[in-house]
Amino acid sequence: MIRRLSFLFFTLFLISACTNDDDNPDTEENSTSLTIRIIDGDKDPVPNIEIYTEPKTQTLRTNSKGIVRFVNISPGTYTVFMNVSDYYSFEVEVEVRLDEDNFLEFSTLDIDPVEESPLDFGEFLSNVYANLQEIYKPHYFVNTWGDIGADMIYVNPNAADPMMDRYSFDSNNSIISLIWDEHYNQINDINYGLNKLYETRAEKPESQLEVFESELRFLRALLYFNLVKRFGNPLIAEYSGTLDYDPSATIQGGNELYDLIISDLLFAQDYLPPFEQADKASLEAAQALLGKVYLQSAGFPLKRVENYAKALEQLNKIEASFELENNYASIFNRGNTNGNEIIFKIEFEESNEHNTYGNYWGPQGTVLHDILLLNQDYIFSYLTEEEQFEQPVTFPIDLKDSRFYTNIATFKLVNGEEVNAEALVDWRPYKFFDSAAGNSGVLDFPVLRYADILLMIAEAENRVNGPTMKAYDAVNEVRRRAYGSTSYDLPANLTTTEFLEAVLSERKKELSHEGHRKDDLIRTENLADIIAAFNEDNPNYQRNFEDYKYIWPIPQRDISINPYIKQNPGY
Repeated sequence: MIRRLSFLFFTLFLISACTNDDDNPDTEENSTSLTIRIIDGDKDPVPNIEIYTEPKTQTLRTNSKGIVRFVNISPGTYTVFMNVSDYYSFEVEVEVRLDEDNFLEFSTLDIDPVEESPLDFGEFLSNVYANLQEIYKPHYFVNTWGDIGADMIYVNPNAADPMMDRYSFDSNNSIISLIWDEHYNQINDINYGLNKLYETRAEKPESQLEVFESELRFLRALLYFNLVKRFGNPLIAEYSGTLDYDPSATIQGGNELYDLIISDLLFAQDYLPPFEQADKASLEAAQALLGKVYLQSAGFPLKRVENYAKALEQLNKIEASFELENNYASIFNRGNTNGNEIIFKIEFEESNEHNTYGNYWGPQGTVLHDILLLNQDYIFSYLTEEEQFEQPVTFPIDLKDSRFYTNIATFKLVNGEEVNAEALVDWRPYKFFDSAAGNSGVLDFPVLRYADILLMIAEAENRVNGPTMKAYDAVNEVRRRAYGSTSYDLPANLTTTEFLEAVLSERKKELSHEGHRKDDLIRTENLADIIAAFNEDNPNYQRNFEDYKYIWPIPQRDISINPYIKQNPGY
C-alpha cells in the first residue's frame, strides 16, 4: 500500500564494495546494478514504494523485503525518485560505480497509510509487456539461457569472457544475479498488479477484470518458467502489501513453482481471447506454453512422466489453429508482423545496442560483437548423406536443407565487400541478422511458434504411444518445408529411442539460436554426454561441466539477506 509520511526522515548509506567477479563478459563490461532497500523506523521492510531514476532506467516497486534492484545500468550519476504517495516524492542523487555493489538503504519514520488512486490496468499491462524487452534483449540471451553451453555455438574468447559458456561460474556471478534480479523485478510488478485486481474485485464484484488477470498470470508463468529451468529451485514471490514480512515463510522449490505456473496457465486459458496478434497473450499462447511446461516437467529433473500425456493434450488443441510459413526465412524477416506461425513473441520497438540482435548474430565484419562461434558438428548436422564440406570450401554451396542459409552466415565483410568465407571457422550464426539494416536492425524474438509445437507433439506422442504415424507426420511436416519435398522424410520403423534422437536433431536445426537446445538436452538427460563429446572435439576450448551445473546457483547476496533460502546442491 502506498503510504504518506506525516514526519519523514531518510538515512542514506552507499556501500561500494568491489565484487569478486572479475570475469564479466565484454557485453556487460560497461554495466552495473543498484540495489535500494527501504525500511521503517522499526527496521521493517516497506513494500510497494514506487522508485525510478533519472536518467531513465526502469520504474520499479519495492518487494515484500523493501527491495528493488536496477540491473544492467550504466555507471554514472543518477537522481533516484521514491514516490511515497501520489502527491509526495523524495529524491536523492547517487553515484553508481562500475564493478562495485551499489547499495542504498533508506529508513522512514512515522508512516501512516493513505488510500491509493485506482490503478489504470490497461496502462499497467502495456508497461508489463514493454518490460519483457529487458528479459529477452540480445545481450542477456546470448550470454545466458540461449544455446551456449551445449553443442551448437560457443563463445569467442577473443571477443568476450566465456565464463557462462564454460560453466565457470559460482553464486557470486554478476550475470546470474542480473538475470535473477530482472525476473523478480518484473514478477514483483505483476504481483502488485494482481493484488490491485483482487482489491478492486473485492470492492466491486461486478468488475470485469478476468482478462487483465489472465494476461498478467500468463506473463508471470512465462517469467517463472524461465527461472525454474535456469535455477531449479527459485523462490515463489508473493506480494502481500504488508510490513510483516516473515523470511521463515519463504517458499522455494521446483515442484512448487511448476504447480503455480500450471495454475496460472489453466486460469489464463479460461479467460484469454483467441489469437489476434503475436505480441499479446492469447488462448492459444497459453495452451502452447502450458504444453511446453508439461513436457519440460515430464523429463529430468522432476520426471512427472504423467505430464507427457497432458502436454500432448494441450498441444493438440492448437494444431489446427496455425500453420507453417511457406518460407523458413520469412519467419524472421523484419516485416513479418504476424504471419501464420508465430504464436507469441517479444516485440522490440527501440533500436539500441542491447535491443539489436544484429550486434551479436551475423557475419564477421558486420556485427559489433563477434561473440558467437559455430561448432563444426553443428554445421555438419545440416548435410545429407550425399553432401559434404571440404576445406577450403568451394562456392556456391548447394545444400538440400534450406534452413542452413538462414541459420548460418557463410560469408564475411571485408572492406565493405561481401567475401565468401572458405574456412568453416569463419562462419557465424545468421538467423537474427537484418541484412537490410545491418547491426542497427531491430527484430522481434519468437517465444512460441508452430514448428516448435509440431516437434513437441512428436516428442510427447512418442513418449506416450511410441513413434506412431501422428508422431511421424508432425516431424515430417517440419522437414518437408526445410527440404521442399517428401524425399527426406524420416525413415520408417524407428525405435522409440531412435525417434526421440531424430526429434532432438530436428529441433536443433529448426529452432537454432532460439534458446531451446539446452532445455531439450536437460529434459532428455543428454546434456552431460553432449558436452563430453564437445570437449573431445574441441581440446583447446573445454567446458568445466559437472552434473550439478545443469542449473545455476541461487545468488549468494539473496541468501545473505534471507538465510532461509537454500542454495542449490554443489554450489
